[in-house]
Amino acid sequence: MDALLRDIRIGIRSLLKRPVFAVIAVVTLALGLGANTAIFSFVNAFLLRPLPLSAPDRLVVLGEVNPEKRRNLATASPRNIEDWQKQSQTIEQFGAWRDWHFRVSTTSGPLVASSAIASAELFQVLGIKPLRGRLPLPEENQVGRDHVVVITNSFWQTQFAGSESVVGQTLFLDKQPFTIIGILPANFEALNLGSFEIWAPLSVDPDQILGRHAKNRRVYARVKEHVSLNEVQSEMTTIASRLAQEYPAENGGWTIKVNSLQREEVGDLRTSILLFLGAVGMVLLIACINVSNLFLARAMARRKEFAICIALGARRFQLVRRLLIEAARHHRAAYRNPGPTMRARWAKVDPALKARGHAGNRRLHQQWCRFTERKKNPLVANVAIARELAGWCWSLATLN
Repeated sequence: MDALLRDIRIGIRSLLKRPVFAVIAVVTLALGLGANTAIFSFVNAFLLRPLPLSAPDRLVVLGEVNPEKRRNLATASPRNIEDWQKQSQTIEQFGAWRDWHFRVSTTSGPLVASSAIASAELFQVLGIKPLRGRLPLPEENQVGRDHVVVITNSFWQTQFAGSESVVGQTLFLDKQPFTIIGILPANFEALNLGSFEIWAPLSVDPDQILGRHAKNRRVYARVKEHVSLNEVQSEMTTIASRLAQEYPAENGGWTIKVNSLQREEVGDLRTSILLFLGAVGMVLLIACINVSNLFLARAMARRKEFAICIALGARRFQLVRRLLIEAARHHRAAYRNPGPTMRARWAKVDPALKARGHAGNRRLHQQWCRFTERKKNPLVANVAIARELAGWCWSLATLN
């Protein structure tokens, strides 16, 4: 037992003797892992995590494109949108909106706020439920009945201090009174259009009655269930060709592009984000290579250490015992599946050996957990794990 305790002390002392090595290894890996964690959080938020809306995979954005004139618009004309709604069999509902710069004020004075106008169907397409009050009705998209607005949650908090009596109050838009009928939920502000704080009906726009040249509406739509994006694109291309034949002066040469809302929200940042992710991945790879080189150098240094120990009279089983004790401490951490290098090595061995090795690593960690739960002395626990590790190594060596 004294010899074992001595080996444990030597093992701990050898680790404490090289604090610079430990610090360099930890810092190197921490920098690589930290950068990857940060950029992956960004990728997850923008590319992987679905939008906080109802069935976001069924939401698409439509725009008009004219390849001959090299015009790629994110908007469409009101008249074309009406025809799309009538002729489409793959889209459940369309919603349209555009930015609109009102001069906003209350009875207390002017306010600084961004504003937009939208069809009542837009909020239905997005599956938005009001936080307070209600959303605009389709019949309120008519001149004379359209003096209603909804506001965002952040605008409600900053301008009205979260007052419960805000619904029913009056906002003046271009000196015209509009009644606040509802408050939009926080998930609405996760979208790009969530930056607009006040939303009024589309009917306030005089371009509503213009022809097909006024391509100023952004169009969101909800696709029917079990319909793919390619099917929607194919149908909308057919509808665009039909409209080009019916209205050659306005629609000649124009077609329709369809894109998922998730991809549209990210826009041109997608390529940059993925390139940045690849760059920090290379940083992590370089960090791992550097740490591997440090471990290789340390292993070479230990070869000299063991050679000196043998020259001084240490027996081989004592060196093996010390290595077992040091290795036993590594089993305190949870066992994870081996990486590519170890898998490549294990692919060359018998499946029974591989299975037994996996089982042994998991069992030794479980033993550590049991000793920790029982508040066993770490030195005693380390010796026990080292003995069991020796048994497992022997069983692997003699396994037929």
